[in-house]
Formats: sequence, structure tokens, C-alpha cells
Amino acid sequence: MRNAAYNLGVADAIKSQRNPKCHFSNPYYFANRPASAAIVTEKKNEYTKNLLKQIDANSKLAKKKKENQKVLEQLERLQLKQEIDEQKAELKKHQFEEREMYKKALEYQLKHRPSRLPIYEPMGTFTNFGQNEKTLEAEKRQRNIEYMKQQVEAALGHRRQRVLNQIKNLQQEKKMLQKNQEK
Repeated sequence: MRNAAYNLGVADAIKSQRNPKCHFSNPYYFANRPASAAIVTEKKNEYTKNLLKQIDANSKLAKKKKENQKVLEQLERLQLKQEIDEQKAELKKHQFEEREMYKKALEYQLKHRPSRLPIYEPMGTFTNFGQNEKTLEAEKRQRNIEYMKQQVEAALGHRRQRVLNQIKNLQQEKKMLQKNQEK
């Protein structure tokens, strides 16, 4: 009996070492504590409400951004249209001024055009051949010099105008680049 009791005790000790049991203290029951399923559903509802609020806020922000972008695009279109209209008006004005300048130049040339033939005189009077050749050549030379001066001035004016147009274009491009960099 002793041996059997000893063997039984050794077997129980080996068994207890292999499978140690968890020792929990007695659970306590809290009367005011809500059921755990209710807590989980409340938390889920709260999270879903928060997520819906965030989704609404994000959609409102996206909508507002799209509206702002559309308004900005419309403003840019209007501004570009105004700039194009201004450039067209300036171009028409420039063309009109050039046309007027050419008209004045033609009128001047018509006024100061040399007479090609001498004035008709009846045969009974003397002939003009050989008279005043030196003065005619001097006048012709003077007219040629004046024409050359006018042509040089016109060329310089055109060159100046071309340079001014290039400067205006560069300034406009610079303004546009600055506007784009500000955005």
C-alpha cells in the first residue's frame, strides 16, 4: 500500500509538471458593466460615424477644389482673351499707323516728283536743249540724297519698331512665366 501510494503520488507529480493548470482567481461580476457585445457595436457605430464624417469632409474639400480650379481656369481664359484682344487692337493700330506713314511718304514723293519733260512751247520759240544741265543734275543729285535719307530713316524706324516688338514680346513672356511660377 505504501508503494502504491508512493507510486500514485509520483505519477500525480509527473502529471502536474507536464500539464500545469492555470490558476485564476475567482472572476468578479460587475453589475454596472454593459455587455461586451453592446460595447463593440457602440464602438463600431462611433467609428463608422467618424469615418462618414471624414468621407463627407474629404468629398466637400475635393468638390471645393474642383470648383476653385474651374473658376481659376475661367479667369485665366478671360484674361488670355483680353490679352489677345489687346494685342489684336495694338496690331490693327500699328498697321493703320504704317499705312498712314506710307500714304504720307507717297504723297511727298508725288509732290516732289521731278518733271520728266520740259513744258511745251510752240516751235517758233527757242529750244531748251542743253540749257541748265548743271542745275538739273544738281537738283537731281539733291533729290536722290533726300530720297536716300528718307529711306534710311524709314529703315531705321522699321528696325526700331521690330526691336520694340521683340522687347514687348519678351516682357509678356516674362510676365506669363512669373504668373505660372506664382501658381
